[in-house]
Amino acid sequence: MTTRDFSTPAIVLKMVRDRFQHTSLAIARTLGRLGVPVYGVQDDRLAGGSASRYFHAVTYPNLWERSDADRLEQLLLVAKHVSQPALLIPTDDVANLFVDDHAETLAESFIFPRRPKGLARQLSSKQELYHLCKLHQIPTPEIVVPSGRAEVEAFLQTARFPIVVKSDDPERMRHRPAAKSVMIFDSRAELLDYYEAAEDPDSPNLILQEYIPGDPSDIWMFNGYFDRDSECLLGVTGYKVRQAPPYTGATTLGVSSRNEVVARQTIDLMRALSYRGILDIGYRYDARDGTYRLLDVNPRVGGAFRLMAASGGMDVVRAMYLDLTGQSLPASEPIEGRRWMVENMDLASSFKYHRDGVLSVHEWWRSLRQIDERAWFARDDLAPFFRMLVLSTLQTIRLLLSRRGRPKLVNPRNARR
Repeated sequence: MTTRDFSTPAIVLKMVRDRFQHTSLAIARTLGRLGVPVYGVQDDRLAGGSASRYFHAVTYPNLWERSDADRLEQLLLVAKHVSQPALLIPTDDVANLFVDDHAETLAESFIFPRRPKGLARQLSSKQELYHLCKLHQIPTPEIVVPSGRAEVEAFLQTARFPIVVKSDDPERMRHRPAAKSVMIFDSRAELLDYYEAAEDPDSPNLILQEYIPGDPSDIWMFNGYFDRDSECLLGVTGYKVRQAPPYTGATTLGVSSRNEVVARQTIDLMRALSYRGILDIGYRYDARDGTYRLLDVNPRVGGAFRLMAASGGMDVVRAMYLDLTGQSLPASEPIEGRRWMVENMDLASSFKYHRDGVLSVHEWWRSLRQIDERAWFARDDLAPFFRMLVLSTLQTIRLLLSRRGRPKLVNPRNARR
């Protein structure tokens, strides 16, 4: 029997303010259950995941509002406290790009995959990703990159709706309250209103993308881990059942399922790019020509990585830990039909799907059967689940109170039904 060494600590880095982000929690659980000392560097003391018993310790330096120099100083203080080299695992775009930008300095105190310089930014940018897909002959939706409203209006004169609007740079998007990662519009007026509210004329960040028709189940994901030679040591595919926000967002209910086309297309592209580390990538099946079109790439751990757990509990985080600590990976196979859910987000999305007439109560109830793992509830780690319930209740109360006395408005239709 192979003896495993789980003494190397892991530091989970979360910079973006989001009390309901469950990725940090999933990392703490998957490594903590192995006996790995897991430390959290979090943005908020009330973040639900920070209540996990599997965090050895959590610190809250509020890196979101700090300069890069301050961020580096704070992380190096954490490294000094841990007193030995630790794996550094960023959980959001801002943290991931920060680690990539300062890899040389951070590598003196932390362990993490070293990718070709600038590759993470290329993959995170919707515009750069489009050009990479064209270069490597990967199917992807067509895009238009307007420099201002006049170019948007000119494009709309001949465009076919619906149209997808995306933020190009994830860091710049965070500083624009009105901007969203993805929106879908069915009318010219709605799109232009959003463009006016979300775009900065001095630093354009919005792109217009071709809409690929289909259902959530046509959106396929690949989660993998690539070693220093860009060999895929673990790769699992799955598809979305529901999303938050509905029609455009992250997985709230997903199913693991083999898709050899998606897997091979991804592995070949990452090998060509000399990619290293954890990858979360999304495609949409286009029934018009039978292709899988690449939509988005997260060059980091994705929020649904536990959906893609393989036999023996293996997942991309465990694969990275073993590989970077010089240990071989045990044999494992993807689990066909594995189901994973984010309880609070899925409930909210289900109400929207039901109001839109695309999800009946019976269909919803049937979809809840045989859930293999939930993002929040775990019998051996209940505190995060109850904190999530309290935070969700308070959020709902605040929302209801804010609406009292206001005239009832008809919301624009932001998604294709």
